[in-house]
Amino acid sequence: MNSDGEESNTQDLVFAVNKLHERCQYILRDCTTRQDKQPLDGLYRLTQPLNAESLFLEKLLNRPATIKQKYIQSTNLSYLEAVHDAMMLTGPITEVMRAVAVPPKNGQWMALTTMLRRQSLKLDLVAEQERVWIKVIARNTKAFRHEMAGLEWDDGGSDSDSDDDVGGYNDNFSDNDSDSGDGMGGAVTSTSCSFDDLPIFKKARSYLACAQAHPVHYKVPVVVFAFMRIGYNQDPYVQRIMDRLADMGICVYLQNQDSPPLSIRTKYLPAVERVFGDMGQSGLNGNSNALTTSTLNLDVSTVLAMISQLSHHPCGVDDIEGEALQMQATQQATQPILPVLEQILGGKQLVMVQSAFDRLKSIMEVVAGPMEIQRYHYLFPTIRLTASSNDDRNSATAVSLWTTLTPPPAISILPDQPSTRFMQLLDPPLPKQSTASKLNNGRKIRSRFSAFHAGIFGTADHLQLTTISAIQWMPSALAEAGLLGTSIVTHPPRSLAEQKMHIKTG
Repeated sequence: MNSDGEESNTQDLVFAVNKLHERCQYILRDCTTRQDKQPLDGLYRLTQPLNAESLFLEKLLNRPATIKQKYIQSTNLSYLEAVHDAMMLTGPITEVMRAVAVPPKNGQWMALTTMLRRQSLKLDLVAEQERVWIKVIARNTKAFRHEMAGLEWDDGGSDSDSDDDVGGYNDNFSDNDSDSGDGMGGAVTSTSCSFDDLPIFKKARSYLACAQAHPVHYKVPVVVFAFMRIGYNQDPYVQRIMDRLADMGICVYLQNQDSPPLSIRTKYLPAVERVFGDMGQSGLNGNSNALTTSTLNLDVSTVLAMISQLSHHPCGVDDIEGEALQMQATQQATQPILPVLEQILGGKQLVMVQSAFDRLKSIMEVVAGPMEIQRYHYLFPTIRLTASSNDDRNSATAVSLWTTLTPPPAISILPDQPSTRFMQLLDPPLPKQSTASKLNNGRKIRSRFSAFHAGIFGTADHLQLTTISAIQWMPSALAEAGLLGTSIVTHPPRSLAEQKMHIKTG
């Protein structure tokens, strides 16, 4: 009889493993289909552990005698499946399983890599062009209540530093988020903390504080805790926890009894619109114009792109001099810059800092052609390079000058007043941090970054304005230097070209 019992138990285990393998393969197929249709940043962080799970389960199925109950109970598939379920119920996804740096509380400068090593939080999903951070919790009601009561051992794994370690992406609520990131894990018991001290509330405060340090165009992302296996009012104590999370500012998603289930997007969208304004059709389509500030700070490179004759009258490579301009002419033929600028600048007020304007004026005086000078006068009607008395802002002139670009408003000039954190990038790092700065020749930021850049981008940072620029390395350089939450939109460059263009007419 023992033999029959063991055989029956083995069959049950094989059946359970086979079901796990089928679930794993279903998610992997769906991820592959999604990636083929539209590549999703970070999706590999979900598929890598899924592939590892699948291989392990296949090995068990090939050797049924080795299957043990603990293998089934210890699988991470429940969490990975919950993340996948959340993906299908969320709006436009920006990234999957991202680690975000937690800045030091003392305000000390720190490079991004150092900041991430020191302490980071894991976001299961980032959605809506960075507007939404989603933490997925796969626990069911019973397991979640047990964890809150301290009936499960907490090893502090939820804040693992490794992006590729799936143990770093789970739904535990570690109670050791110390600034140094090296706290010891331990059992959380109901006698060691009151309701207000439950680890999930500490975790919620960590996410909310971190979101404050990562603003999106100076507005704070909405933090969502998505409980994928817990329903409304299933347990009074658990519901009390959910209500407290909502009071703290967390957007709480719980399962409903409807089929199909209520989408996570339906839950967080009202909160997103309270913070970022009406999403509208432009917001739904991912238009960056809906995210940026109502007044835009223009870098020199952006005004040059607006003015350039090449932007308004494309030409062939043989009709323009200079290798750099020829490359831009080639790009302009397939990717016109004016629709890009129209999308970015439409409906906005435009400003420029004094140092940027001075640089622009010096360039215009040497390089600009006649039509480019007219566009410059249109943008800066009170400052003239020539003695022309034409009214450059009348409607007829505007149509001929700006071709397909909506005639922009006049650009106001502001005094340079860069923020402290931008100016501090020009200071040498502290001696103890020199190792982190060797890649920048001992500087906090790339060598290409100068006081001129600090004046332009730092003034916008001080005034909380989005900066528009063709300096495409700037956002990554600032991020690497540990400046979180900068607000920059970049576009391809277009240089002044009229004097170098030889377009045959007639």
